[in-house]
Amino acid sequence: MSAIVTRLLREAVAQARRKAQSDAAFMRILARRQQASPVFSEEILPMRDDIRAESDGVQGIPER
Repeated sequence: MSAIVTRLLREAVAQARRKAQSDAAFMRILARRQQASPVFSEEILPMRDDIRAESDGVQGIPER
């Protein structure tokens, strides 16, 4: 019985740590987004395409 309780407590502690890390990451992302200037699709899409083309080239994937 004690081994089961110990295992459950360890799992609960691990889950609480993951939740705390997730919450902290969310708060960092939220703070960064609030400080950043707005970015529009017209700026993002060409950058995304450049990144994809670069990544595809490294992996030997033909152009889209």
